[in-house]
Amino acid sequence: MNASEDSLRDHIARRIGARVTLSLTENATTMVSYRWRASDEVQVRMHRMFCEAESGVIDAVAAFVRGNRGAASRPMDEYIRANRHRIRRRERRLDPKRLKAPAGEVHDLGAMKARLNRRFFGGHVTAKITWGRQPPRRKRRHIGFGAYYRDLDLIRVNPLLDQRWIPKFFVEYIVYHEMCHAFLAFDLFGRDGIHTPRFRELERRYPRFDEALAWERANLDRLLGVHTKRDARRAMEIDAPQMKKRRA
Repeated sequence: MNASEDSLRDHIARRIGARVTLSLTENATTMVSYRWRASDEVQVRMHRMFCEAESGVIDAVAAFVRGNRGAASRPMDEYIRANRHRIRRRERRLDPKRLKAPAGEVHDLGAMKARLNRRFFGGHVTAKITWGRQPPRRKRRHIGFGAYYRDLDLIRVNPLLDQRWIPKFFVEYIVYHEMCHAFLAFDLFGRDGIHTPRFRELERRYPRFDEALAWERANLDRLLGVHTKRDARRAMEIDAPQMKKRRA
């Protein structure tokens, strides 16, 4: 199928029962977006790759525009993933030489990613992984544990997590969370599509999901730099054996 803009517009309009204004784009990050102007009029923007999509895929686009982000829209997701080569990347380029080694002093991000990729993603996550820049040492109101950059296909993890008191399963959960973003990178449709129901479903497959969230809640003050006397005692207990070894 090699459809024109008019035929795509008419196809979607028939499926959703509303007037459609269609714009074809070369957007590198948002493949489909829409905005309802009235109850019977919607503006749709979609990547030019859909000109060669089968009618079933366009039906899935129509389902998405109607607000169905579940199974009905999945053929669209699969089509986007199969046609990534048609997406023109931004000129921003990644210099691998400037990335920090994924093996930290305590936690090895590279080993975690490789293991998770085999077990949960069939080896399809191609993103590189690295530690981010060291944030300033001060009390914080919020903290970001990790991020996925679609234009660079890169995962960065907060280096504050590379500490002995932070359990491996929690760091692994952060890596898994960002890998979900990488795996579903082109299933994300605009700002409201970052944590879709499909993303949440995939995220909950991490075996220690509930335990990781519970650990985060219990330790959030310490992660933010709000130290208590109990935290200070705990830190001394952890560090003391190593101090003795260095003196020996």
